[in-house]
Amino acid sequence: MEYPKEILPRKNYIKNIDVDKLLANIPKAQIVRRADKPVVYVTNSLGDKVLAEDTFTGNVFDYSTNLLGAYFHVEEHLGLRQLGEGKADWNGETTFESIKDELWGEVKAYPVRLYINPLQHKSVPYKRTFEKAELLKGFISQWDMKASETASKIWKGKNNDYDFEAELRVEHHPTNLNYWHMAIDIYPDKAAKEYFKSPKGAWGNKLTSYVIIILRDSVAQEEADYQIPEELYISNQENE
Repeated sequence: MEYPKEILPRKNYIKNIDVDKLLANIPKAQIVRRADKPVVYVTNSLGDKVLAEDTFTGNVFDYSTNLLGAYFHVEEHLGLRQLGEGKADWNGETTFESIKDELWGEVKAYPVRLYINPLQHKSVPYKRTFEKAELLKGFISQWDMKASETASKIWKGKNNDYDFEAELRVEHHPTNLNYWHMAIDIYPDKAAKEYFKSPKGAWGNKLTSYVIIILRDSVAQEEADYQIPEELYISNQENE
């Protein structure tokens, strides 16, 4: 089997798809996550069919998904795994003419489809404690230009909880071998420019639990039935 060229980045592709603009055009746009075991649905107390609790496990930070509605197809592409340079971020210019075997592989895959809209810009409350005011200041300085002043105002002493609101953002992160790769990123604040990589400790675990609830509520049980307009991902309408 040869690697499918239809999901590769092309020189006339836009570097990053504007997800908010995508949702304005297609409110029910979907992404798909690869599960490594069959997806199980259960009936909750309200009689609704929902995903089993253990469907989303592990690290939900920088959560890898794929955009549906163009050239990425669940049956053909979900089981493909990019490796090494193949999974590196696409720089918006370089394209691969031939794909070496060591850059990709195949795995067993079960689809979990998610609507983007319930996730995009979703606020998620979380708490943190800090041993020193300086550590609090360093944390909020990621988004607060007046972090020193803010920290002084809200400091309650060590071992106290400090309330924050994270923001989920579904973002386009094309790789060298998969233009349609997306990620669900969790930002420490709606004004933050950098997302959490993999926070440690009890507060990170609690935040993970909240996000998993949101993911379960965002599951799409029907297949995507739409086409993404070319102007959202092609910068030059003329094909190469």
